[in-house]
Amino acid sequence: MVLRGVSAQSIIRPLSRNEVTGLLFRLTIFGATTYFTIKWMVDTLDPTRKQKVEAQKQAEKLMRQIGVKDVKLSEYEMSIAAHLVDPLSLQ
Repeated sequence: MVLRGVSAQSIIRPLSRNEVTGLLFRLTIFGATTYFTIKWMVDTLDPTRKQKVEAQKQAEKLMRQIGVKDVKLSEYEMSIAAHLVDPLSLQ
């Protein structure tokens, strides 16, 4: 690669404040776009996503019925909780 038309000073010089700000802005936008694109793709390509959402809704409904509030469950715990039965409803 030959850089005949470019002086050494323009290659070595430090970046100005505006250039750094612009670079950070572009990197932030690129990072956010990449994150949300990958998140959307993973959600779209996950074959069990619909089942997970249904299990979460059912587990939250059951938790409200038995009086448990503000509990954060993992996916595995959520799938187990979706199959629980409220003992008060067994009459």
